[in-house]
Amino acid sequence: MRSRFTAFCLNDHQYLADTHHPNKRQPHKSNELDSSQTKTTWIKLDIHHTIDGLPHNNTGKVQFSATFNEQGEFFELLETSSFIKEKGQWMYVDGQPIINSVHFKLKRNEPCWCGSGLKYKTCHLT
Repeated sequence: MRSRFTAFCLNDHQYLADTHHPNKRQPHKSNELDSSQTKTTWIKLDIHHTIDGLPHNNTGKVQFSATFNEQGEFFELLETSSFIKEKGQWMYVDGQPIINSVHFKLKRNEPCWCGSGLKYKTCHLT
């Protein structure tokens, strides 16, 4: 789950495609990701609960929330994702995302959410 979140952050669409279970892949999904990701900044991942998913398991579920910014508005994606391990690689199978608008608050001296390296107060605080 964390590696897929990182891939979303880095716009690594090839990794996302490679870790999506082959039986669940949709043609041209990479093009759709390319266009949607250019305006999305992923900020934070919180893992809430896991079922299985340990090295000796072949299946797992991860309940998580991910905060992101799109066009100046903050949202939270809530999902319980299903994974299956094939040939030692965890593959994303499915999940039902729920997206809600959220109020995301940073303190003035925290790093800005946009990844600029500046403090929030000198970057996006207005």
